[in-house]
Amino acid sequence: MYFYCNKYLLHKFNPSINRVKELVGYGGYIFGSSVLSSVFSNLDQLLTASFLLPSSVAYYNAAKRINGFIDIPTYAAAEIVFPKMSQASADEGISKVKSIYEKMVSLLLCFIIPAAILVILLPKLLIFVLAGSDYSSAAVILQIYMIISVIGTLQHQAATSMDSIGKTKLSFFTNLTSFIIKLMITYFCLKHFGFYGAAIGSLITSVITGLIWYFLMKREVGFSIAAVPQHMKFYYLIAYKNLKSVLSRT
Repeated sequence: MYFYCNKYLLHKFNPSINRVKELVGYGGYIFGSSVLSSVFSNLDQLLTASFLLPSSVAYYNAAKRINGFIDIPTYAAAEIVFPKMSQASADEGISKVKSIYEKMVSLLLCFIIPAAILVILLPKLLIFVLAGSDYSSAAVILQIYMIISVIGTLQHQAATSMDSIGKTKLSFFTNLTSFIIKLMITYFCLKHFGFYGAAIGSLITSVITGLIWYFLMKREVGFSIAAVPQHMKFYYLIAYKNLKSVLSRT
C-alpha cells in the first residue's frame, strides 16, 4: 500500500485538533452504521434463538446462506460506488449523485429481480440441492428473504449515498431507527407467529425502512422512483442487443 500511495503522501505529521475531530466524527458514524448493519442483518436469527428452540436457527441460517448469493452484488456495488459518488458530489454536485444512485439501483435490480423470481418459484428445489431435504421448512423463509433483497437494494445504496455526500450522521440515525423498528416488530411477530415470525417481521421492517430511505433520498438528492424502470428497460435492451449480436456471429 505504501509503495503505491507513496507519491501522494507529504511525509509530514502536523495534526490539527479540528481536523482530527472531523475525521473521528465522520469515521465514528460510519463505524456505528456498520455495527448496526451487521447486527440488523442477523437480528432475526438472534431473536429466534432466544424465543424458540436453538435448532430453529439452522433453518434461518440455511435460507440466509442461499440468500447471500443474491445480496453479495448489492454490498459489492455499494463499496465500488462509494468513491465514485464522493467524487461526483465534490465535482458535479448532488444531481450527479442522484443519477449514479438511480442507475446503480436499476442495474442491480436487473440482476436481482430475475434471480429472486426464480428462487421464489423453486425454493424447495434450491433448499434440497444446497442444504438438504431436512431443511425443507426453510423454503418459505427463503421466499420472504428474496422479497426483502429486492427492497433492500434501494436501502443499501441509499446508505452508501448518504455517507458519500458527508451525511454520515443522518445515515447513522436512520440505521439506528431501522434497527429499533426491526427489534420491536420482530419481537411482536415472534410472539404471535412463532417459527416464521422473524421472517415475517423482517419483511414488514423491510417495507417500512424502505419507505423511510426512499423519502430520505427523495429529499436529499431528488431521487425519482419512476426513473428506475426506465433505466432497467434501457439496460435490458442493451443486454438483448449484445446477446443478439453474439448469437448472430455464431
